[in-house]
Amino acid sequence: MKLRQLWLCFVIVFSTQICASLPATIPTNCFQEDLICSSSQVVSKVIEGIKEKVININIFALLSKEDYSDYNQIIKIFYDFNAWEKAILKTGTNKVKIKKSLQLESIMVGDGTVIYRQYLNYSVKGPSPLFYVPARAVGHYWQIPSPEEVLYSGEFMHLNKGVFEIPGEDVLTGSVGYRYHAGDYHVTEDLQNYYLHFRAFIIPDIEYLHEALAVFIEDGYKAILKGLYFF
Repeated sequence: MKLRQLWLCFVIVFSTQICASLPATIPTNCFQEDLICSSSQVVSKVIEGIKEKVININIFALLSKEDYSDYNQIIKIFYDFNAWEKAILKTGTNKVKIKKSLQLESIMVGDGTVIYRQYLNYSVKGPSPLFYVPARAVGHYWQIPSPEEVLYSGEFMHLNKGVFEIPGEDVLTGSVGYRYHAGDYHVTEDLQNYYLHFRAFIIPDIEYLHEALAVFIEDGYKAILKGLYFF
């Protein structure tokens, strides 16, 4: 990516407060049927001074300490973007199709923050007659200060400005599928388990589809995390 484009990415990422730093609270009945649970709803959220209607996704995963040596292993798996495509194939799901997930070169900004970068070309199963909703984006992920009793906290944003040249892919201008896509992720613990908290806020390009798409996007993200941690 050219220097001007990189600088634009830095400005986009660090001039926008996208999410609260506190992890979402795990529902009391979350893990009664499975080691991962999720929810989706349409909410109002102020983004860059404008009140917007957004899809809010929350996903929680219970990860036994017998399976993970420490929480850094959980974060390392999450940041292995090259593995996302294989993770989906392991689940056998048809709720999301990942055509390409690439680990792009990480970059460091002036304060020493490392930006982990991902290129994602995918489609999410949608309501009929849409069948699948295609999406492409370059995502930036970075660590943020953790609240008390939280082991790790991070935020992410899919960039919607800039021109990106990805090897083997068509040139990407901005993003495709969603005009806003951002969120946060955290790891907490108790004596026996780690807990991954994942939250996303999304505005589809086709805005009247908020309610119709919410559960499908929820299912897609849930399938990705299932494939990464439970297969």
